[in-house]
Amino acid sequence: MKAYVGIDVSKKWLDMALWVDGEIVEQLQLDYNRAEVEVAVQELNDIVGKRELIFGCEATGQYHKALVYQLHELGYRQKVINPRMTHHEKMARNISSGNDAIEAVIIAQHLAMRDDPFWKPEHEGNSALRDLVLRRDQLKKELNREKNRLDRFTVFGPAEKSLKRGIKFIEKELEIIEEEIKKVIDEDGQMQEDMELLRTIPGVGYYTSLTFLARIGDVSRFNKADEVVKYLGLAPIVKKSGSSINKARLSKTGDTIFRSTVFNAALVNTNKDNYYGKYYRSLVERGKNGRTALTGVMRKITRAMFAILRDRRPFSINIYGNSKIALTA
Repeated sequence: MKAYVGIDVSKKWLDMALWVDGEIVEQLQLDYNRAEVEVAVQELNDIVGKRELIFGCEATGQYHKALVYQLHELGYRQKVINPRMTHHEKMARNISSGNDAIEAVIIAQHLAMRDDPFWKPEHEGNSALRDLVLRRDQLKKELNREKNRLDRFTVFGPAEKSLKRGIKFIEKELEIIEEEIKKVIDEDGQMQEDMELLRTIPGVGYYTSLTFLARIGDVSRFNKADEVVKYLGLAPIVKKSGSSINKARLSKTGDTIFRSTVFNAALVNTNKDNYYGKYYRSLVERGKNGRTALTGVMRKITRAMFAILRDRRPFSINIYGNSKIALTA
């Protein structure tokens, strides 16, 4: 027997709702710190007795991470839910406004009714790598913005000097972050091997491999390649209503940094006489526009990245050029 605890996470406090046998039996609000969480968990345990407590919260950027790791250390299973799921459930119930307590109730009900996968802790190296990759992307974007601002100054003076100092500072920070990324990889033999395997795929370079590992980590979390494609926001969404079928588009719920790098990997292949280049041209010949054809190549490359790490062997056209083999779990 199970009991479900929905948690709405904010920066300063938590709202908890305990769902048992189809109803909310307890609601708590507490300060967001380790001591308060332990007290609240013990109180919930006293209420449910021998039932297993299943916890769940929404993915909220950085705020939920400390909580899920603490609950994991305490020995509880939990699920991290996409906020869009609870948003759609509120809309379906015509709940146009709400507060944190209501959010916690909806999460608890979601846990009881849906069979979402349980959260698993990330490998420490991958977690650090993800933060570093994110910071690198932030610095790259800011560097481009600062360089573009140079064109606004017509006279060399204090303002332009300030901008150039800022550019040098960002470039130095970028060098430091890239050194830290290299250090994380060099200190992890498994990660080094993963990078080498991924780079055997045509068009896949250092940063495409890097962003894939930063986001995916352990591929054993997934049963098949299509789950990875969906997780990374590369799965097509087609809306149907009666006899009408709207144009498919990407879900875009995953990692924008990875999508950017795998887009470049696909683009590199378009004019090459290899498996991906031929596939791209075949899609264009069948009437697909260039962007749609590129997306198809992006999905194929992503499936190959999953399959190669799953099988622990380098890219081979005879194996990973066959979609049925590459998709086999």
